[in-house]
Amino acid sequence: MSLPTLEAFLNVAAQTVTLHETGPEAPCALTQWLAKTVPWIQVHATQGPAPRTLCLRGPNSHGTIQFVGDLAHRMIEPLAITVRALGTGQVDLDTPATPVFLSELVRPVHLRLVVSVACPYCPASAAVVLRLACITDKVHVQIIRADLEDAPRVHAVPTLFVGNEELLTGPMAEMAVVEAIAR
Repeated sequence: MSLPTLEAFLNVAAQTVTLHETGPEAPCALTQWLAKTVPWIQVHATQGPAPRTLCLRGPNSHGTIQFVGDLAHRMIEPLAITVRALGTGQVDLDTPATPVFLSELVRPVHLRLVVSVACPYCPASAAVVLRLACITDKVHVQIIRADLEDAPRVHAVPTLFVGNEELLTGPMAEMAVVEAIAR
């Protein structure tokens, strides 16, 4: 059995998802390809300074979703998973308890996940935190490349922050993240 291509994975019936890209030479090759290949993806690009940012907006209520820095290698996977989840409204959660825990949040939670494109755990950890922003407007997520000048300084990737407080480091399971932010 072979894995689907990115084009095949995104070849689903979905509502419009808009990618707002800002950065040097925007739009980048990836977002141009997505806009050309996937009929329900729209790209709005604005030239601006580095680093490149990519904000996702789906048709339903959800938290802020932003990628900071160029997407490359396996870090394209969580982007594709998130775009598909926003467009279809189908978020693949590990447990039905996740929405219950998140519904009890009394104030918004701002998560920043610091990643590396070479990290084997970063794509899965990014997918975990991005799923949370897909199902509630109380969770806001930034995925930030560790090699950026203004990125939070970390000893290992992935590292998850709530605001400026380091919360978790290393591979992250959905319920571990949910329990940590629900405290």
